Amino acid sequence: MNQPKAVNANKKNASSPNKKSDNSDPIDIPSSEEQLFAIRNLLFGEQVKQLENQIHEQDIKFTERLDRIEALMIKNHEAVNEEINAASQRIANDIESNRVEHVSQESILEDKLSSLTDRLSAFQELTDNNLEDARHALNHTADEINKSLQREVEQLTLKLNAASTELSTNKADRKTLANLLESMASNLTESQA
Repeated sequence: MNQPKAVNANKKNASSPNKKSDNSDPIDIPSSEEQLFAIRNLLFGEQVKQLENQIHEQDIKFTERLDRIEALMIKNHEAVNEEINAASQRIANDIESNRVEHVSQESILEDKLSSLTDRLSAFQELTDNNLEDARHALNHTADEINKSLQREVEQLTLKLNAASTELSTNKADRKTLANLLESMASNLTESQA
């Protein structure tokens, strides 16, 4: 019945694995939360990263499209301004030469200048409206995609939390856990497709 002290010490260590013993290093056993976090990270970490990457890529695409639209609008605006400036210069030259020859022609030339100015104002207003509409549409589309992706992430998180809670309360054995995780992975893969 008398056992050596080493055997008794091993029995004490076996009954309380988290206590430090004088003869060995402490054993770090992860808590159930850490284990669940590790499982969650293994199962869903890549999908969350993919969703984040998709959101980032969409943001980049929308920004690039908006930049291209702005550049096109600016280019068109500059071209119209150059045309108007050139036309204004031509009109001014015509006015000067015709003033000497035909004083009565000034009113006609002034009408042309007024028409070009009105067209410029109309074009500038249309350009500003189109740019604002395009920006609004792109922002709305980006918001909708972002909301959709956020809902997917929330649903995945809820499913994961439900599974984690169920696993915590039921303390399922490894085979049941493996089947459940495999089922969840299949469901996620199907929902992604």
